[in-house]
Amino acid sequence: MLNFRSAVKAVRALFVVFAVCGFSSVAFAATNAAPKISGTPPAKIVTNKGFYFRPTASDANGDKLTFLIKNKPSWITFSRLDGSIMGTPTSAATYYNIVITASDGKTSTALKAFTLQVVASTG
Repeated sequence: MLNFRSAVKAVRALFVVFAVCGFSSVAFAATNAAPKISGTPPAKIVTNKGFYFRPTASDANGDKLTFLIKNKPSWITFSRLDGSIMGTPTSAATYYNIVITASDGKTSTALKAFTLQVVASTG
């Protein structure tokens, strides 16, 4: 079993090996930060009228983001590249628990689940 003093000696020996080999620093693996995603789609939209929403997303590590959607209404087109949704609903209905998620390939963060209420146009 390795005690504290033995561990310190081992680390010192490792640094000596790095110094002899010409390495001046040791790189440690960076901690991955979860992506951030935000935005609020409108709660109500109108039939036969175009609809568009794109969340704002970023990654502190600069990792490329991809997006997923759950409970997507059939009339919506979804972009995995930027998380945007768009479409033109043709009938009144309410769609519940829609979730857009941003992923950096290591961790994911989701927007709060939202509801889209499609109301009939009045004219």
